[in-house]
Amino acid sequence: MVQFRAIDRRRAPQEIMRNFTQLAARVQKEVYRDMAQDIATRSSDHVDTGTYASGHVVGQRSGSFAPTETTAGKPQGVASGPPTQAGLSAMRSGIDGLPDSAENVVFRNRAVHAEHVERRFRIYAQAQSAAPAIIRAVAARLGLKTGGGA
Repeated sequence: MVQFRAIDRRRAPQEIMRNFTQLAARVQKEVYRDMAQDIATRSSDHVDTGTYASGHVVGQRSGSFAPTETTAGKPQGVASGPPTQAGLSAMRSGIDGLPDSAENVVFRNRAVHAEHVERRFRIYAQAQSAAPAIIRAVAARLGLKTGGGA
């Protein structure tokens, strides 16, 4: 017969639960960070004025979000590095500001023309499709096993 104790008396149930909750929060934030990197990398190939690449933000969903950044008066053909880094930095800052186990987390873009960029280049759609692979990579990096085990 194979058996195990559901509650290990060497550690209090509260400690076990606290450790589990902390690990879950760490996995969640690492996944968000890797998704931010994915979005920034994909955006860097489509920089013109830098408005879109620098306009990425992460936060909890609210009904009051409206894009506000325009390309008006900005030079075209700028180097992709600075706006890409600005967008990545903004996303990381938003992720770092999220409470543990935050719900309804969204990646958004402040650029007014973000919908046009998404329709044409599908940056967010591609990042969303990459999410399962990102989750597996984070789990492996943190030494966790995913799926398929019996």
